[in-house]
Amino acid sequence: MYQLLEPDAAEKRNFSSLERVGARQRKAWQWLGETDRLIVELASQGNSQRLISRAVGITPGTVSRRLNAIQQRLGDAVTLVLLDPSTPLDDDTRSMALLHQVGRLSAPVLARQLGIAQSVVRERLRYARGIARGRLMRRAAGG
Repeated sequence: MYQLLEPDAAEKRNFSSLERVGARQRKAWQWLGETDRLIVELASQGNSQRLISRAVGITPGTVSRRLNAIQQRLGDAVTLVLLDPSTPLDDDTRSMALLHQVGRLSAPVLARQLGIAQSVVRERLRYARGIARGRLMRRAAGG
């Protein structure tokens, strides 16, 4: 059988569901949406895609695609740059960018949740994306 966790319970666990990922990727866990955290947690407990699909209310094929997408987002180079404390971003911009990149929240949703204009959200996301791309280009150039 499977165990459903409270939304915050998955975060408080010892990241057992992300054993195969690095420390920075485990930090990204908190930026996943509740459903994505639940899917990963249930999968890590050895539950079948069919059981997970019943618990979450999506098809087994969607569970598989979501798990793949989550793994890609957690391991994405932009995510790792955004998580790097040496990346020069203020906490609000970093949080916004991670909610967008990892949690897949759109600019309108972020604006609504944060109570700020969409234009401000979009500008901060553009800035964070620019910083991340610059860092990645420097790394690729050997710098």
